[in-house]
Amino acid sequence: MSSGLPSLPDPRASGQTGKRANPSDRLAVDLYVFVERSIFETDSEWLSALETIAGLEVEGLAIQVRTRGEAPHRGLGLARQARRATQGAVIPVLLNGLTETALQLGYAGVHWPEVLIPERDEKPGLLRGASVHSVEAVAKAEAAGADFMVAGTVFDAGSKPAPGAGLEALRRMAESTRLPVLAIGGVTPERVAACIAAGASGVAVVTSVLRAPDMAQAVQELRNAVDGARLAGSPC
Repeated sequence: MSSGLPSLPDPRASGQTGKRANPSDRLAVDLYVFVERSIFETDSEWLSALETIAGLEVEGLAIQVRTRGEAPHRGLGLARQARRATQGAVIPVLLNGLTETALQLGYAGVHWPEVLIPERDEKPGLLRGASVHSVEAVAKAEAAGADFMVAGTVFDAGSKPAPGAGLEALRRMAESTRLPVLAIGGVTPERVAACIAAGASGVAVVTSVLRAPDMAQAVQELRNAVDGARLAGSPC
């Protein structure tokens, strides 16, 4: 069963402003926001959201830059812009895609979609996350060298037409690995406790934050929900 929190390079150790974070400097993460370009009407709105969330000093928070659906050349350009926009980040910033691209652009970490999980990745200097949707994918990500996983879709997703697989599917994935597992898919503050009870170490979200009237407040509400769920599940 998942037995801890994912550890990401602490951007404050490297400044995340020139040299990459030292993987020996760790910061536990249990709240992970996928900052998806497709949620926003313009590039500038997306970049502004990235800058806003990257500047939040919220314990355990990390963000992922995702340009799913964009043409390769445009996606790379957006990733470069996002890297510049988050140079002053006080939290870890990961890039969705290939390890080589994340290394080239100087991100603190890489996040593999399930279809891009490699056989084995031993390149130094990055934290590795992976999206998984089955116990088999969990095993593949573990063999590839992932440091943590994002498992779903738990509830019906708000960012794409994906029906929820349910809490039992989350439980099976969490119980099949020693690596930390974060729950994703329709996660709201009200649903956090159920995810933690099913074995998740934390949660990952898209629309719960990106479509909120106040993104900073939405992040804090999720932070409070994770803390409350963990406290409720602790022995007296």
